[in-house]
Amino acid sequence: MAVKTYMKPTLAIVAREIAAFMNERGLEREEFSLVGSWQERTGRISLLLGTTRNVDWFDWYQNIIGRLRSSFAEVGTPEAAWNIGLVVLTRTQDELYSSFRLTDGEEDVTDFLESTIGHTWDQLKASPTATAAPG
Repeated sequence: MAVKTYMKPTLAIVAREIAAFMNERGLEREEFSLVGSWQERTGRISLLLGTTRNVDWFDWYQNIIGRLRSSFAEVGTPEAAWNIGLVVLTRTQDELYSSFRLTDGEEDVTDFLESTIGHTWDQLKASPTATAAPG
């Protein structure tokens, strides 16, 4: 199922912020993966961020959630920004993908997130002092 058009801007912000955070932490692109789901009925976005590095999971969680919430123009807009679940794990990409499960009513948004991260990553690496362009 394709990602709903109205969710793309929110999910793009999520992916760009995570890519920027990982870049700032000095990771290489192959050292992390993001899988995610979205449930239309509840508006919940669930994310699993896996990295092959041993990290302070709480620090990463706190920083990433803070970045996501502050990246939206108005507090609580869109509402999905305040209904994001994030789990940070030390996992390879294969382990992360194989542990990812959808529940009833959830839509897999992994391909959209990973594609946006890839595009953002390319922009960040092309010009290390630039921020990734929206969209």
